[in-house]
Amino acid sequence: MEMLKRETCPNCGNHMEDCPGFVTWCEECDYNLNPGEKEEPRTKIEKIYLKLGERTGRAMFDRMMSEKEVEKGVFGERLGALALATIIHAISIMFLFISIYFILHWNDGFWAKIFGLFHPVQLGDTATAIQN
Repeated sequence: MEMLKRETCPNCGNHMEDCPGFVTWCEECDYNLNPGEKEEPRTKIEKIYLKLGERTGRAMFDRMMSEKEVEKGVFGERLGALALATIIHAISIMFLFISIYFILHWNDGFWAKIFGLFHPVQLGDTATAIQN
């Protein structure tokens, strides 16, 4: 296990932990919180893409902040999803039990003959069939 290195913040003098693979930032003054510098778009498509992304992100943020209830309608949606999942699993389990019932009780039934699932052959019948 690696030991964490400690650095000192150049703004406030607070100790910062340096974790490999992560950006080192100060919790007290937010030094180096966003170290990435914005790059200028190189093509017109990049410029349009960035503008649309900023506009869409801002609109989504404003809509989320203006909603009074964040979890509006969540209970009904969860209840509907739970009901649908319960029905689907119940149907699957029903098919399992029906299959087991057919295997155990309908050996000589119509469907068994149609699909050739069971053909009860006894040892004596096989010997007789071979002799003939």
